[in-house]
Amino acid sequence: MVLDDPVDVKPGSRLEVESKLHEPKESQATDSSGSLSQRVVFRSLSQHLGKELAKPGASTSDEKREMSADFKEKAQAVYYRGVKTVSATYTYTCSETVKSSGKVFTWEIGSSTTGLVDCLAEPEGNSQSRLARMAISERCPHDAPARKILNEKGKP
Repeated sequence: MVLDDPVDVKPGSRLEVESKLHEPKESQATDSSGSLSQRVVFRSLSQHLGKELAKPGASTSDEKREMSADFKEKAQAVYYRGVKTVSATYTYTCSETVKSSGKVFTWEIGSSTTGLVDCLAEPEGNSQSRLARMAISERCPHDAPARKILNEKGKP
């Protein structure tokens, strides 16, 4: 996930985002037996979910996007971007002699969501999405008007 710090924006100016990664992660599978290929795990999981997944060894930093936005009014903008992650344990059985279990972490390719929240805006001026609420919770000052959204529907 990308979660930038709030940036004060003057009316009529353009914001160029920095896209700093927030807790970057690598797509990987760990295997208890050490004999099962990560590619097999990822291929099976992708088929099971019917989704294209990030390949083993991919990093969330590979999902970085540049973005800019124009503002008509004064704002305190927080840029966010995230992907839909898949984190699970698995058991793999191919025959009586090939049994394995482990953990996998990856994300859905094409699930990247990008947005901006304005800490100075009232709740109706911002997205109601989980990522927007997380950006508000993590980055907006405690007295920011946008934080009212956290009281309306609970914390992200």
